[in-house]
Amino acid sequence: MNDQLLEQFINLIRQQTGISIRVQDKPYLVRKLISRCRALGYQDPSQYLALLANSYSSNCQQEWQHLADLITTGESYFFRDQGQMTVLRECLLPDLIARHQQDRTLQILSAGCSTGEEAYSLAILLKELLPDATGWQIRVVGYDLSQGAIAKAKAGVYGRWSFRGLDSSLQKRYFQATGQGWEVVPSLREWVRFRCLNLLAPTEYDLLPASVDLIVCRNVFIYFDSGAIQQILQTFISLLRPQGYLLTGHTELQGQEVSPLQVISFPESVVYQLGNGTSGSPVPPTPPLTLQQETQIAFSERNYNNTLALAQQGQRSQPQNEDYLLLMAQIHADQGRYTQ
Repeated sequence: MNDQLLEQFINLIRQQTGISIRVQDKPYLVRKLISRCRALGYQDPSQYLALLANSYSSNCQQEWQHLADLITTGESYFFRDQGQMTVLRECLLPDLIARHQQDRTLQILSAGCSTGEEAYSLAILLKELLPDATGWQIRVVGYDLSQGAIAKAKAGVYGRWSFRGLDSSLQKRYFQATGQGWEVVPSLREWVRFRCLNLLAPTEYDLLPASVDLIVCRNVFIYFDSGAIQQILQTFISLLRPQGYLLTGHTELQGQEVSPLQVISFPESVVYQLGNGTSGSPVPPTPPLTLQQETQIAFSERNYNNTLALAQQGQRSQPQNEDYLLLMAQIHADQGRYTQ
């Protein structure tokens, strides 16, 4: 595949999904594209490009679903990012519950929900905060571009690796062991539903304007260019109720225009809140985390208490614990620094 043809694929992917392929990801994209060409029996990648570009073809939409499964990242686990989970548990969700004591309704959107762990984590937090939810109408909605990820989310069965961020007592309370793994209990599942859609296609959303109390969209905007981010942000703003919250990954909206959202800074995370007609301001520039800092956060999130002590020694010594090195490798991979 020559560079010109590859750029045509990249531009088409950006137009259709909003996903911006990074320079370091191009070799991996080529492998995935060639893999699909072989699966479809195409000798020339340009044939595959023609299929993806032909929106009138009955096979085009189906093929975009296959490609979306390949180019999106499905890495997720329950209670991912303990700092943000603390903000949700101690601040955002209690505030929403208090404000809705009269109408007793809550609606939350997990945008880019992957295989469902995030949406179920939000439902677990609500179950813990509302042990008696009699009379409440609670709905957690999960959207994702990947049909495969949504299928797994709907199945609600997970392996041990998905529980690495979840307390064992919560696992026993909200999941039941099966021959295939751990299955979400019916009382939790009834609050959560999933749908496959493109976040850049607002007409596909099945949520009413000003009907959502909290939107969680973490580790999603890093795959979009600025124009796509602004488009999705406007959709999110239209969905939020007054005083509703938006929670994104750390620094994902740095430098973006977020009005009319207002910026609220917690020690664990930045949160955005829709005001009542007042203007917000762009997120102030935040210096990027060093690899040492990222690893410390990762250790803290995953409760590696012993090795965290080593990480906190800072630059004075470089711990060689294999767990520490593995986390550094995972952080490099998450940021696309594959050579490192």
